[in-house]
This record gives sequence, structure tokens and C-alpha cells, in this order.
Amino acid sequence: MSISLFLDGAAGTTGLLIEDLLRRHHPEFEILHLSEDDRKDLAAKRALLAEAECAVLCLPDAAAMESAALADELGVRVLDASSAHRVSDGWAYGLPELDRGAQRHRISGAWRVANPGCYATGALLLLNPLSRAGLLRRNAHVPIFGISGYSGGGRAMLQRFERAGETLRTGSYTHDHEHKHVREIVRHSPLGRKPQFVPSVGAFERGMSVTITLGREALTDETDAVAVLKQYEQSYADEQFVQVRTAQPDDPNGLLMVDDVVGTNNAAVYCFDDGTDLTLVCHLDNLGKGASLAAIQNLNIMFGYPEGLGIDDQH
Repeated sequence: MSISLFLDGAAGTTGLLIEDLLRRHHPEFEILHLSEDDRKDLAAKRALLAEAECAVLCLPDAAAMESAALADELGVRVLDASSAHRVSDGWAYGLPELDRGAQRHRISGAWRVANPGCYATGALLLLNPLSRAGLLRRNAHVPIFGISGYSGGGRAMLQRFERAGETLRTGSYTHDHEHKHVREIVRHSPLGRKPQFVPSVGAFERGMSVTITLGREALTDETDAVAVLKQYEQSYADEQFVQVRTAQPDDPNGLLMVDDVVGTNNAAVYCFDDGTDLTLVCHLDNLGKGASLAAIQNLNIMFGYPEGLGIDDQH
């Protein structure tokens, strides 16, 4: 028997993709959502929520908090794809690969799950295995640079870039390091110091690269690329959607492209050593592992389905 799923906010980029993929590729969920006329009608939302076994919230933060409270009142499980609850007590953080299975167990039994941010996903996949293994000093200076496709900015940014065509290039933002994903990284990693994070948006629709350069002073003695890659391989050996890449890029110009993860729920992690610093790189799709496909993975965990159901054929 299918699970009734109330999709609240199906008009945004994340919600649209979740609905499309579930309808086309997932046999176990029945999608419920409000009509355009009823989107802001609280009584209509309450009535539809009361029919659902789970609500997926793809809303601005303030609206997500309101819908989460209503779902809680009605006894409905929630997966929140906004950033409203990612550092909140009482919410399971929806990154199953966070800590070798323990987080997956938390998600499976949780009533409320917060889907992680895209940049935070990349940073945590790179940092947490090193912190757990004692390879990264707790108070290390951690500079993070990220670049995302413009779809990460939602419908407004999509429209801006698509109207402008090739006249818009790459631009960085939040230079005060107060990007909302920083608090996620701090909350869900063992770091003892807030990382320095500068995100950028590129003139391409989908895909993301997160890069962290660590000086030797940030690392414990004898930590090199071999030790880092070994730790990654141990941490992600049983993970379906995280691949450890050890080879240099095949591109003749040495370009490390994100193309092969676009349209998938995969994340690829790399480590390079120039003899002085280590460079860690994670590639993912900002709308895939960074949003909609991660949400479907979490729904599968919450309801006991195989994690790849509705995901495996998305390339």
C-alpha cells in the first residue's frame, strides 16, 4: 500500500523536481498537494495534511516552521527541505553518510528530519572522516570555497541567468562568512572553530564543487593524501552514493569537472597533495545530492525502502 505524501511548496525548484521524480520513478508514494488557489489557505492545508502520513516541506524558512508546527499538531511525519530546522533540537539531520551508519539509524526512526544544505553536504563529507580519525586538528583554520550552478538560487536566479544568457558570469557572495550553511557545518562536525566560507554562483545550471585547502598546521603529524584517502575509503566503503576518487582528472588540461555527478544523487570526494598543503574536493549536484534526490533518499530511509528506490536511474 502506498504512502500518502503531502508536498508543501511544490512550485519551487526543489519541490518540482521531487514531485516529478516521485511520480515517474517511485512506486510507493502517493503525492498530495494544494492547488494554486489554495496554497495559502490554512484550512485547506490542514485538511490535506490530515490525510497524509508524511509532509515534505519545500518552503521559505518562516513558512516551513508554520507547516512543521501544524504537522506536529496533527501527528504527521515531516521532511523539511528548507534551512529552518537544520540546527534545531528534536530534528534528525538528513545526511545518512555523516557518521558510518549512526545517522542513518536516527533518520529511520525520526518523526522530523531536516534535509541538509548543498554546500554543507559537500563540506561535511570532506571534513568529518578526518576529524573523527584525528587527522584534522580541532581548532584548525578551515577555509572553504564553493561554486554552484545557478539553479541553487531558486526560481528567481534561474530566471535571471536564463534571461541574461551568456552575459552573466561567475560571482561570489556572503563575504562576511555568515552564509546559513556555516551553522550547519559547525553544528554537525567536530570542528572547534567556525570555518571561513565563500560561496559562488556560476553561469551553469546544475552542479557544485566544494574545495577545502588545509595547511600542514591544520593537520596532525604524518597526515598526507594517502592517509586522507584511506580514511575516506574506510568511511564510505559501504555508501552507495559517495565515491572516493583517487585518480587525477583525465582532462588534458587537468580540469576536474562536475559533469558526471549532475543529475545523480552521487558525491565524489578527492584529495590532492602538493607537498605543502592538502586540497580536498567534493563534487555533487546542488539539486541532486544537495536537495531533491537527497530528500528522496531520506524518505526511503524513513519508510524502510531501499535507499536507491526512485534514484538509481537518475543520470
